[in-house]
Amino acid sequence: MSKGYDPLVRERAYFSGEQLYGDDLTGQDLADWFASEESGYHDIRTQQDIRARQGEYVYGFHYVNYWYGYRHLAGRRFQCALALGCAKGDDIGGIASQVERIVAIEPAREWWHDSIAGTPTVYMAPQVSGDIDLPAGVVDLAIAFGTLHHIPNVSHTIAELSRVMGPGGVLLLREPVSSMGDWRKPRPGSTRNERGIPVEWMVHALAENGFHVKRAALCIHPLTFRITRVTHAWDPFNSRAFVWLDAALSGMTGWNRHYFRDRLWKKVAPGACCYFAERK
Repeated sequence: MSKGYDPLVRERAYFSGEQLYGDDLTGQDLADWFASEESGYHDIRTQQDIRARQGEYVYGFHYVNYWYGYRHLAGRRFQCALALGCAKGDDIGGIASQVERIVAIEPAREWWHDSIAGTPTVYMAPQVSGDIDLPAGVVDLAIAFGTLHHIPNVSHTIAELSRVMGPGGVLLLREPVSSMGDWRKPRPGSTRNERGIPVEWMVHALAENGFHVKRAALCIHPLTFRITRVTHAWDPFNSRAFVWLDAALSGMTGWNRHYFRDRLWKKVAPGACCYFAERK
């Protein structure tokens, strides 16, 4: 332990959102986190993000991806797209027709296949270090929807995304912006280590690594889910009306955003942010 290190000060910095928990892990601590999330993320994703209904898989964020990302890329062609943690490929399926080839980094091998929505795809396993096994400058589109918050060393992963992407390349992200509860305790519906990424931290990390954030839109409001239960609506984030409603709720309550939401009133705020960034 280094001289002057105070764990209570560090913990306060994590829960305030000033620092990102896990971002400075190395060695065995990094490997342990990786092993825990590798299995946990697959289980959660299978049960929640891609929901089984009447024997068919239903991906729940098509219109969110379109509204905050893909509609701004209409008419553009991409030579190589990189998708982080994309499972079966539903995340990138909405723009696959505009891509020549896809490289997918996904730990769950049962989701690996040789194409996504008709576009040739190469799957590879993530490395514990966070390194991306691609040459510099070969990617012109990268997406990570709900993936980075499972990774310990997020800043290193962003640096790697910058390295493999050429100037003018587009990076699309969607990540939770709160702590997602107290990660020191078991949290139903969450993996052991996942935590959201503060907006200010993310914007700074992107800028530090050569990205210009053109849009940062708060979204995924808890009230949207409550309205969904009342109206018995399926897949609200596949619906234009619900995504627009969610955008309005998020815009009205963005001022109430806190990282550690330990009071009910703090939870009346958007839960995620979509980023549209370009490599300088």
